[in-house]
Amino acid sequence: MFGDGSLFALYVPGHTAGSTAHLARTVEGPVLFTGDTASTVWGWEHLVEPGTFTADHVQDADAMARLHRLVDEHPTIDLRLGHQARPR
Repeated sequence: MFGDGSLFALYVPGHTAGSTAHLARTVEGPVLFTGDTASTVWGWEHLVEPGTFTADHVQDADAMARLHRLVDEHPTIDLRLGHQARPR
């Protein structure tokens, strides 16, 4: 986003039009901010996207799966969910 590789916007359509997650490169390692694509610990752990406020459940489920793959492929990512802290 800033042109220096420190912050990346990830297009994660489905929850709302133009939804994004963000991946930050920090001195302590990468941090993924899922936004509302994955807003709770239970939703993240069970691959369940937010319910009634989601515009397109198929797109949102695909976006959630892509974020999971990113975290699975890069286990040092510190995950920050949209509405709830994830136990460490």
